[in-house]
Amino acid sequence: MEEKKRKIRQEFLKKRNNLSRDEIKSKSEKIEKELFSLPEFQRAKTVMFYVSFRSEVETEKMTRNALKLKKKIVIPVVHGEKIVVSEIKNLKKELTKGSFGIKEPKKEFRRRVNQKEIDLVVVPGVVFDKRGGRLGYGRGYYDRFLRSKSIRSRMSRSRQCALIGLAFDLQIARKIPLVKGDMKVDKIVTESGIVDCKDRP
Repeated sequence: MEEKKRKIRQEFLKKRNNLSRDEIKSKSEKIEKELFSLPEFQRAKTVMFYVSFRSEVETEKMTRNALKLKKKIVIPVVHGEKIVVSEIKNLKKELTKGSFGIKEPKKEFRRRVNQKEIDLVVVPGVVFDKRGGRLGYGRGYYDRFLRSKSIRSRMSRSRQCALIGLAFDLQIARKIPLVKGDMKVDKIVTESGIVDCKDRP
C-alpha cells in the first residue's frame, strides 16, 4: 500500500510542479474566490491556513484577505512529530523559514491557540479524490493533527469544524488508496469550483 501511495504522490507532484508561476497565481486566485464564498468559511471565526510553498495552491494572499475580514488566523508549526497552531497577525513581519523550508512564526510572535477554537481547517495535499480522500507528503503531520481529540470533538458535533482541501484540478484523482487513520476532507476547492465530499465518516 505504501509503495502504491508513493507512486501516486510522485505522479501528481510531477503534474503540479509542471505548472508555471503565472498558472499557480491565476488558479490560486480563483480558488480563493471559491473558498471565500463557502458558508463554512463565511461563518468561521477562527480559520487555520497552511503556509504554501513550492507549487502548492498559494495561501499568502488568502491569509492576508482573511485577516482583513477580521478572521482569527492560525497556522501550523511543526513541533517534534506533531503540529501545534499559532495565531498570526502580520505575515510579512512575523514569519521566518522553519521546518522543511516552510515559513512559520518567529519565536517572539508565537501565540499558542487552543485547537478547540478552530472553525475551519484549510488542508493542503498532493492529491485528493472526490470522496474526500487525501494524500499529503507522507510524513503524516496533518493526519495526526486532524485525528487529535480536540479537532475530532469539533468535527463530530454537527460539523462545527470544517475540513476544506485546496487543490488544482489536476490534483484530483479518481480514487486514492486509504488505510485506517487517513483523514478525509469535507470539501475540496479547485479553480473550477467546489467538490462536496459526501463519503467522509
